[in-house]
Amino acid sequence: MADPMAIHPISGFPEWLPNLRLQEEHFIDTIRRTYQLFGFTPIETAAVEHYQVLIAKTAMQRQIFQLGRPSEGNEGKDKEPDLGLHFDLTVPLARYVVQNAEKLVFPFRRYQIQKVWRGERKQRSRFREFYQCDIDVVGRSSLDPIHDAEIPCVINATFEALKLPDFQVQISNRKILGDLIRVAHSDPELLTRALRAIDKSDRNEVEKTRQALADEGVDARLIPAVLDLVRCESVAEARKILQTTGSETGGLDELQAVM
Repeated sequence: MADPMAIHPISGFPEWLPNLRLQEEHFIDTIRRTYQLFGFTPIETAAVEHYQVLIAKTAMQRQIFQLGRPSEGNEGKDKEPDLGLHFDLTVPLARYVVQNAEKLVFPFRRYQIQKVWRGERKQRSRFREFYQCDIDVVGRSSLDPIHDAEIPCVINATFEALKLPDFQVQISNRKILGDLIRVAHSDPELLTRALRAIDKSDRNEVEKTRQALADEGVDARLIPAVLDLVRCESVAEARKILQTTGSETGGLDELQAVM
């Protein structure tokens, strides 16, 4: 009799029954056709990247699946891993563009539909293997805001083609928060840390977000304005907040142009 442990499915790695796999293929085919209609062209990159490339400037080290061959005895026991499975498609895209820059036409418009892997904690609807369906427009130095305006249009067309129920596409510009942060800080890394705290704001209470911002080192005098900025729903509201703090409005002006 087979060992039941040997055939137990691995949590977070879905294996659909045929009817669900057909639905998944329909979704992917629809997304691919829509991306192509907007002039995006496909690429496919390797599932693995150099581990040091994957962990550069990211807080996801603990979620990266590391790859390596079994070692014999103590050989390689303390050696750093060489390879890891990609956790999103952004890192592979950056490497691909750098390596092929002389062969690509810019702005480079690519779509990429591939599986990614993350060492997520075991919980419902948190898959460790799933598809990402990415589109990006990559420029050599700068890009016209028209490209930023195009992306929500592609998302809208894709969701309509998939016949999804009511949905809302939200857009912002991280430069807006950057303009506010620079009122009291010169550390360029603080914006990334503040965004990390804010990204959890939909799930956290206001006080938890306030504490998270404080823990990341945001000036206490700015935190109320940051919280107000996160909650505001119009350019006019955001402009009042920025003007109150005396910050620049370049990021807000860009967002207005995109809208």
